[in-house]
Amino acid sequence: MDFSNNLIDNNYLANAVYDVDPIKKVSNKRPQVGKIIRGNSTKYKILDISRDGIYGPHHKYGATNGMQAMTVAPVDKKGKVDYGHITIAYAGTNTGDIKDILTDIENVINGSKDYVGLSVKQSQFTTADGYMKYIKNKYGQKVPNIKISVTGHSLGGSLALAVGGKHHLRTVAFNGPFLIQGHVKFYKINQSY
Repeated sequence: MDFSNNLIDNNYLANAVYDVDPIKKVSNKRPQVGKIIRGNSTKYKILDISRDGIYGPHHKYGATNGMQAMTVAPVDKKGKVDYGHITIAYAGTNTGDIKDILTDIENVINGSKDYVGLSVKQSQFTTADGYMKYIKNKYGQKVPNIKISVTGHSLGGSLALAVGGKHHLRTVAFNGPFLIQGHVKFYKINQSY
C-alpha cells in the first residue's frame, strides 16, 4: 500500500471511529467487533472497540471518561486478516459529551495529567495509552513482531500523537492540537504513564 492510499485510509479510520461513541447518533450501523469495513484501498476487520474509555474482557479496564477507540487490521483480497499490522484509531471531540469538552480544556489546553471533572480520575490520555498496551499485549502474543500504528482527528489526533510519541509508533494525526509543553514534559519524565 503506498503512502497516499494509506493516508486516505487513515483519514477514513479517523472519521469512522466517531461512530463508536454510544451517545452519538449514527446514520449507518454502529461499528462492531468482527465486522469488515472498507477504506479507500483496503478492507479492514474491526478487532476491538473501546467505548467511553472502557475496554477488555468484560469491560474491566479503563475509565468512563469519554475516550473512544477502534482497532483494525487489514484484510487481503483472499480475506486473510493481517494481524501483524494493526491500526488504532482514536475519536476526536464529541461536542455533545461533557467528558470530551473537559478533556479538551483540562488535558489539551491546560496540560493537566489527570481528569478532574465529573469525579473521573483517569484522563483520556492515560486510557488511550492503556488501550494501546492492552492491544499490543493481546495481539503481540499471536504475532511477536507486531506493528501498531495510531491515528485520529482533533482530540483523537492528540491522543494518537501522545501514544505514538511515547511508544515510537507510526502516527498519522489530522488536526490534532499539539500538546502544550507541560503535557509533553510529563510524558518525557513519566515513562510508566
